[in-house]
Amino acid sequence: MNNIYPSEQQRIENYFSKSVLKNRPSDVDFDNIIKASLQGILQEALDVVNLDPADCIKPAEIIVGPPDMSRLKGLHFKKKKGKDQYFRYLPLGVTVYNFTEDSLVVFQCNYDPATRNAISICTYEYFYTEIVSFETVTETISLPQYAPVDKLLNNLPFLKNKSETTDMLRIDFTQKFKLTTTAGTSLSVTLFEEQPQNSYHKDRYSLSDAQKSINVIRRTIRNKKRSRQLASVG
Repeated sequence: MNNIYPSEQQRIENYFSKSVLKNRPSDVDFDNIIKASLQGILQEALDVVNLDPADCIKPAEIIVGPPDMSRLKGLHFKKKKGKDQYFRYLPLGVTVYNFTEDSLVVFQCNYDPATRNAISICTYEYFYTEIVSFETVTETISLPQYAPVDKLLNNLPFLKNKSETTDMLRIDFTQKFKLTTTAGTSLSVTLFEEQPQNSYHKDRYSLSDAQKSINVIRRTIRNKKRSRQLASVG
C-alpha cells in the first residue's frame, strides 16, 4: 500500500498538532478518515497470505488499538485524547482475523493511516482444534517519558539518542485479548484503557468496537471446535 492521499494525510497530521493555526478536524471527522483508510487493510490481510475471499466462511473481524511500541521502525508515536475523552493514536496497531473452514488466519501490523502503509507485518494461522483458550488479561509496562528539552535534542541527528535524562511512565494496559494454542504459543492484541500511575485523570480508550469483534471471534471458534468434536464422535 504505497498510495498517499495528501488531503487526508494533512488532516490526520493536523488532528495531532497543537498549533492554533492548524485547521484541526473534529474527533468524529478523524474517526471517519481512519475507518475509510482501514478498508484497504482488509484486502492486504488476504493478499499477504494468498487467501481468496471465497476461502473465508464469514467476514473478517478487525481490532484497532495502540501500536506495538517495539516495532515502530522510525515512525513517531503520537497520542491525543479527544473531547470525548477517548484516545486516538498514530500509528495504529491493527489485527485482522480471517476465518476459513479449518483455521483462523491472523494479520497484524503497525498501520500509518496518513500514508496508508502497513509496517512490521506479522501473520499467523491457527487450526481451530489447536486453540485452547482466549481471554482478556491485564499487563503493566513502563515507557520512557522524555522531558521537553530531551525531545528536542533527540530530534537532532548529531545528538540523537545522546540525551539520557528520562523518566519512566508506568502504563496499565487493562484490556489485552490473548489467544493460546495447544503448543503453548500465544497471540496478544492490546486494546487498552490506560491510566498513568498517580494520575488524577482517569483516561479511557473506547473498547466497544473491539469487544464486539472479540465476541464474534470467541463465538466462531467455539462453534467450529464444537462441530469438530461432534463430527469425531459421530
